Amino acid sequence: WLFRGIIGPIETLTKSVKRFKHNMRVRAKIQSGDELETLGDEFNRMADTIQERDEHLEQVNAELTKANEVKSEFLAVMGHELKTPIHGIRGYAQLMLEQIDGPITEAQRRDLENIMESGDHLRVLIDNILQFSKLESGQEQVHPHEIELEELVSDAMKNVSVIARQKGIQLVSNLNGVHFVTADETKLKQVLINLLGNALKYTKEGSVSVQAEERPGELVFTIRDKGVGIPQEM
Repeated sequence: WLFRGIIGPIETLTKSVKRFKHNMRVRAKIQSGDELETLGDEFNRMADTIQERDEHLEQVNAELTKANEVKSEFLAVMGHELKTPIHGIRGYAQLMLEQIDGPITEAQRRDLENIMESGDHLRVLIDNILQFSKLESGQEQVHPHEIELEELVSDAMKNVSVIARQKGIQLVSNLNGVHFVTADETKLKQVLINLLGNALKYTKEGSVSVQAEERPGELVFTIRDKGVGIPQEM
């Protein structure tokens, strides 16, 4: 009686719990007419809920996998389509630089050279977009090499010089005698362009400056502007 009434149902429930870890379709069959049967029913309801959520997660994972495949196809097509107009823009700029259609001023030459450099940078960024799946999977790599810092900062400032000129804002750099840095040139340049673009967006007048400061084992960049600033907690 003791086994049938107490020990048996407990043993059944214990075995069901252990088997449930490996097979979510396992349910406990207890018919003792007391609290143990109620406990078994609660376990079965809990198991039903867990199984439903597990099946839902499997469906969501399948949809995410499909969406990821579609995204990769989209990026490949987008990268190809974006490169076509970039080649066109660079081609026309090159023709103007060669003065095929007539002479140009020195200021126009500088503007056209900036267009060429921006096109080259954009082309590199598109190539990076095509490697986005590697970034998601943790396979994206940084390719550091020694960079001439003044040239890097100058290129970043040229990318936003049109905005600065339109708003009458002066762009200033102070590299404090730092000549070289070891970094991924494309990624570092894009970081500086993003920060400078943001600084110019919120600066109505005055100047935006880039400063570099060497510290043990690192190089610290500081972007200063006359905007509203970033909240301390951010």
